[in-house]
Amino acid sequence: NSEEMKRVLAILLMSVMFISVQSQNKSGKQKLSREEKKELKLQQKEEATRIIDSIVGLKQFVLEADQIKNRQGQTFPVSSTINFIMVDSVKAVFQFGSVNLIGINGIGGATVEGNITRFDIDRNEKSGSYYMRISITATIGFYDIVLNISSSGKASAQVTALSNNRIDYSGRIVPFTQSRVYKGWSR
Repeated sequence: NSEEMKRVLAILLMSVMFISVQSQNKSGKQKLSREEKKELKLQQKEEATRIIDSIVGLKQFVLEADQIKNRQGQTFPVSSTINFIMVDSVKAVFQFGSVNLIGINGIGGATVEGNITRFDIDRNEKSGSYYMRISITATIGFYDIVLNISSSGKASAQVTALSNNRIDYSGRIVPFTQSRVYKGWSR
């Protein structure tokens, strides 16, 4: 047992030394020039735009919301893992919830899942932003989602029911495959 303990300690010690050497190597690198920083920022923006174009074209994305506004205009910070709008080709889900409450979806809010019956996309070529109107039919009603996505991935959406009840989402668009959301029970 003591031999095994010595091996574990030796491995831990080597790991700490390796991490220390790696961090020294990183801190010893030269700082980027202003032009290199500008070029790097441009490349990152182009990559973000390419990803947004791709996921919107495939109709497979998730708006992970970090803020929600109710119909009275009150804005609340929320958990992006349980507050989202998900689009997957022919289906859409929108959900809102609270980590402090228990709701009809099991996570303090509501989850609505339905089939997409309308999907209109307009792209602003100059800014690279998108404006979308998505209509969904769910078992509990009909909903319109108006979605604005910037070329950097920031997004806002308004979900409106036929009864004119409305909820606004603000957050970031992520690829469907990289989303971290948790879907509650849908109606």
